[in-house]
Amino acid sequence: MMLAFAARGRAVSSLATRLVRPRVTPMHRPAPWSAVTRPLRRTAEVFRSTGAVVPGAAVPVVDAGARRMLGWWLAGMSGAVFGMVAVGGYTRLTRSGLSMTEWKLGGTKLPSTLDEWTVAFDKYKLTPEYLKLNKGMSIEEFKSIYFWEWFHRMWGRSLGVLFAVPAAFFVARRPTRNAIKQLRLYPRLGLLFGLGGLQGLVGWWMVKSGLDHTHILGIERDKDDMPKVSPYRLATHLSFAFVTYGLLAWTSMGLLSDPAIAVAEAKRLATLSPKALKSLRRFRTGVHGAASLMERTSAGRPKASRTRRCHIGNQPSQTRKTPTTPDSARAPALTEP
Repeated sequence: MMLAFAARGRAVSSLATRLVRPRVTPMHRPAPWSAVTRPLRRTAEVFRSTGAVVPGAAVPVVDAGARRMLGWWLAGMSGAVFGMVAVGGYTRLTRSGLSMTEWKLGGTKLPSTLDEWTVAFDKYKLTPEYLKLNKGMSIEEFKSIYFWEWFHRMWGRSLGVLFAVPAAFFVARRPTRNAIKQLRLYPRLGLLFGLGGLQGLVGWWMVKSGLDHTHILGIERDKDDMPKVSPYRLATHLSFAFVTYGLLAWTSMGLLSDPAIAVAEAKRLATLSPKALKSLRRFRTGVHGAASLMERTSAGRPKASRTRRCHIGNQPSQTRKTPTTPDSARAPALTEP
């Protein structure tokens, strides 16, 4: 009797549970590819916070003229940063980076008189690069390498002016100020300005390693080591330049593109199959690996030229050239009888 009553109670309890708990249908079950699309949803949230266009998000109504003005301004800034990277590469290839032994926030003017050049040259004569590689260099040769390092630094300072002055103008002007606010560009513009200022400090941190002739941790190098900047600091300096250029180019292209086309493309990407998303992820990983490898190899030591300066003991430096063998002294070619 008691067993039958207990069994009947369990049956009633099971029936009540089924009535109260909602029935799970296949429509409510998570899709098998939810683990693949979850990172995309997180990325979409980040894009919403930076003003980019994502599927399903409301496109802000922004003045087209103000949008183009901001886009062309940042596109010009990205071109200027690209030019600075090119000048920096030429400065490194000509071994001009250690010619300026001081760094000032406001910069220094290019020496114009013989006395000013002599003062700058006397400071360079105390560096390891002059004592080991360029001893006996004339002041005319010093002027050439000094100019490129000075030009590289002043270009960087001019970039700060070209960014800050138009930014202040756009914030003071109502149409562009509203566009910046609606597109949520204030954090990104602040990040770009901070990267530019930090780049100058990183550049001097890099040059200081060549002037002190120390490793990255401040350890003294061997006296026979070639004077040069730390490759780790050089890679850091170049990485900051790449990040700044990429962020400027990405933002400018986003501003100059048609929002309607961007929405249609984002919706099309959202309908891709899990297999296509997996292929895109592999492609992205390969691109990141190739870019990282390119960045590390570009920070290596440049090839030595066929004509280089050298010194022996305390004697003035001479020009050493690769010897050439005259045609008459060459061994005769073997010919078959």
